[in-house]
Amino acid sequence: LGNQVLFPFIASHSQMPRADLREQLGRIRVRSLLLAGFGFSVIAATADLPIKLLYDERYQAASWMLPLLIIGSWFSVLAYVNEATLLGLGKPIYTAISNLSKFAFLLIGIPLSVMYFGLFGGIVVVVLSDLFRYFPILIGQRREHFSFGVQDLLVTLATFLLFGLWEWLRSVSGFGTSFETLPIEVSAFFGSNR
Repeated sequence: LGNQVLFPFIASHSQMPRADLREQLGRIRVRSLLLAGFGFSVIAATADLPIKLLYDERYQAASWMLPLLIIGSWFSVLAYVNEATLLGLGKPIYTAISNLSKFAFLLIGIPLSVMYFGLFGGIVVVVLSDLFRYFPILIGQRREHFSFGVQDLLVTLATFLLFGLWEWLRSVSGFGTSFETLPIEVSAFFGSNR
């Protein structure tokens, strides 16, 4: 969507008033992101099942890691889609700043989180890293009067609500949740029944 649709579309319509261009893109963007969000919610809520079925005990820890990493890739999708709009407007500086922001967050966050929270902390930092990449891009879009922040927030809320729904349906159907294999100390922190 970002590099194949948004970037060329914005670049080829640069003479159009930004408000009109933003309105046209908003419709395309929301449909695509809702479809992607639905897919992400289903995949994240079921990603642990193949691991539990196909792999032995040595790999069971990955059954809680994979859904978290998939959730984190949602922020990556938002960052890439929004980055393409700024590139189409001829503003690559925000991409550089956003990548630097993500790098700094990973550089500081991984050692500290692993030191205090172990592997779980490291995974959470990786999951959140593209969120730190997203914010400079959002600031750039706002400066260029081409922001989709509210749309991104609403689609993200819908995606996470769907993810919660699938997890709830799994749980009441007797298939547990994606996070049943969280390490014991993390499960205690979240109030799990382990």
